[in-house]
Amino acid sequence: MRQILVALGIVAFLTVSTPIALAQADAEAAYKEAKTAFDAGQFEKARDLLIEASQTDVDNPEVFLLLGKAFYQLGFVDEAMTAWQTTLRLAPEEPHAAKMLKVLKGQKAAVDTRISLVHLLIQQRLLDAAYKEVGRLLAEKSLSDPERARAMTLKAEILLKKGLPKDAEAVVHTIMTTNAKHADAATLMLFAGQAKVRVVGEGLADGLTILKNVIAKHPDTTAAVTARLELIEFDLKQAATPEKAKALTGDMEKDVDQARCLFEWVRDRIPHSKDINSDIVTCKASEVLSEGTGICHAKSHLLAAMLRARNIPAGFCYQALRRDPPFEGMVLHGLNGIYIPSLCKWIRVDARGNTGWIDAQFSVDQEKLAFPADASCGEFIYDAIYADPVPAVVDVLSRFESRKEMWPHLPSEISQ
Repeated sequence: MRQILVALGIVAFLTVSTPIALAQADAEAAYKEAKTAFDAGQFEKARDLLIEASQTDVDNPEVFLLLGKAFYQLGFVDEAMTAWQTTLRLAPEEPHAAKMLKVLKGQKAAVDTRISLVHLLIQQRLLDAAYKEVGRLLAEKSLSDPERARAMTLKAEILLKKGLPKDAEAVVHTIMTTNAKHADAATLMLFAGQAKVRVVGEGLADGLTILKNVIAKHPDTTAAVTARLELIEFDLKQAATPEKAKALTGDMEKDVDQARCLFEWVRDRIPHSKDINSDIVTCKASEVLSEGTGICHAKSHLLAAMLRARNIPAGFCYQALRRDPPFEGMVLHGLNGIYIPSLCKWIRVDARGNTGWIDAQFSVDQEKLAFPADASCGEFIYDAIYADPVPAVVDVLSRFESRKEMWPHLPSEISQ
């Protein structure tokens, strides 16, 4: 009886171990074939065979060592590092895996530093230097797919800022067709829309649609804020304001007279929404013109558009004021900067609208704004004149449909 049980045990062992042994043999054969393929430069074939072998021969460091080499030869740096990390887990003293991981970790840190440098150069408008650096970065064969996607995205941003929208659009297309899964979808969509809008031609309508989709599909992103700014900038140039501005200024020849006329019209004929208890929220110049109302920021957008339509340079200024009760803290108030070419000087004006004690006036000699800043209470005027409305303002005006609901959320500072 004991002999029968022993025999049955041997049969059971052989029944279980035979598939394992066969699988192990298949893994060894796959590894040998992969090694031959690798030595012959057939890296894709080697990679596929090694992945197959690694699923069965999970404790063989040689399989993962060669798999890392195959991945690296194919340009998959992250995957190579993962394979070599497994190699070191199985064989801590393996010299090649240890050396390559040390080198690649150093390269990745260097890549992050160089990408940060490109960001800084873009922020400082050193676009030629940024373009050269991103070009050198993209020439590195060791870049991983995510790193390459980041560098390519920066290249598209630089080209847009250099006024080369067609080239930027081509870069975006390359990213979307070759490396989209590693890129930021909202940013790519933004750059695609900006490029189409800035290229005069049939792509304009598509570009505007793409920018609106950025806002709809990625509402809480930096890309959405930038898309809103792009739409407002387009509106400042293309709205119905040129005809209105021309009609208002008529045959006036002096730039001072034209600027005064347009300022007073926006100040007096477009009431502040709060003054007339209107709950409408407007932002773009065309919206303010069609609805006939807006808060200080919206009115400044309209005035800038009308001034620019008459070739008078205009920008956006901001003032930090105390909030009206019952709200506490500070709120950002919007006004305009106007450059008077004949006088070679900038002036500040506030088209908010006069009511009660508010008496803002157009003056080239003595500034007279709606709200004199009280420094003792922390109020002040930002010195800068901005070419575009600040993102914090655009974001709030674009997100709300009710002025009363929006009111407590108005930004308190430019950096928000």
